[in-house]
Amino acid sequence: MTFPKINPAILIAVGNAPIYGMGHITRMRLLALSLRKRKIDVELLVIDEGEAIDVPLEYSLVLLDRRDTNFNPPFPKNNTRYIAIDNRGAMRNKADFAIDLLPHFAMDMPEYHRALENILLAENLTHEKPRTENAKITLYDTFESARLSSDFILPHKKISHEAFIHDLKKSTCPALYFGQAFFEALYLGLHVQLYPISDYHKKLAEDFYTRFTQTPMLLAHLDGNGLKRVTEKIQSIYKEGIKEKK
Repeated sequence: MTFPKINPAILIAVGNAPIYGMGHITRMRLLALSLRKRKIDVELLVIDEGEAIDVPLEYSLVLLDRRDTNFNPPFPKNNTRYIAIDNRGAMRNKADFAIDLLPHFAMDMPEYHRALENILLAENLTHEKPRTENAKITLYDTFESARLSSDFILPHKKISHEAFIHDLKKSTCPALYFGQAFFEALYLGLHVQLYPISDYHKKLAEDFYTRFTQTPMLLAHLDGNGLKRVTEKIQSIYKEGIKEKK
């Protein structure tokens, strides 16, 4: 008996939420589901930097979404391609591809626009047209000050992303830091009370606020098609790798 050849999978490596934030896991789950809908096997792995990858599936493409950290060993692996997501560390140049899914203060304006176009948003957001023309931002130095002017804060307990979006839609002025939820709120046209959770996030927030106030059509690039764009890009890279193996 002969069995059909199974193509290798895509492996997505993300950091744990308490250290790197829930947004990385949320968006990679969205991406994994989108790729699976295209009949591509995907393994989503929460893994610390330095920990060796030990999964039963053969994989030919690795995506790393863990900020500026290194790919997990074994790296590099023969016949495997690597994509660094939002990585400003050494892996940006060592990876086969670098894809930005959030804007960064080191970017020029064309790069910034492309990053906004790539932001991954769930279908329970993008089934509605963007209301970014109504979005506003007030910048704060601390969470405590932002909270005083808000009607929504990030939940302390773990809830589903669907429930989170449902609650976010009911707010008008959420208190958020620079990350996944921040751009979900901007897509909904909310008045975000933006605060930092670190010096790094403060720099990201201040840079975004400056560009937002100086570039009236900046959020036109947050059009809700990022998931489709990035899925197609990764699918193309994956298929190229499969062809090279045959």
